[in-house]
Amino acid sequence: PEPSEAQLQRLLEAWFQAKAAVLAGQAPALPPSQLAVASLVAALDQDRQADLDRGETQTVTAKVTSLEIASRSPERIEAKVTLRYGDERRNEAGNLLDQTPEGERQNTYVFGRNQKSWKLERVIFQAS
Repeated sequence: PEPSEAQLQRLLEAWFQAKAAVLAGQAPALPPSQLAVASLVAALDQDRQADLDRGETQTVTAKVTSLEIASRSPERIEAKVTLRYGDERRNEAGNLLDQTPEGERQNTYVFGRNQKSWKLERVIFQAS
């Protein structure tokens, strides 16, 4: 069965939660590899390793406010997503190094079917 918009939103929010946990140096509730393709997981792991090397952590907040399917095929779904996003980067002492104030963003998220499950495959960032 094809995933609904609500199911895709839950998958995307689970990815945001897993990503936030990894970047904060915590264990995610679900392994990122269950939610996204290997290239996105590898990029997340590289980001975390770079932070570790610098003694930094990131706090990321992301909440989907709307999701609309833009195109759909049996193997691929493209969704236009509006989300509230913000982040902070801190050093080991807890001092704020950098931040993105929380605000609304619109990106396109591409989901692909891998055998029986759907995963996040690609993010197309809209220029702000």
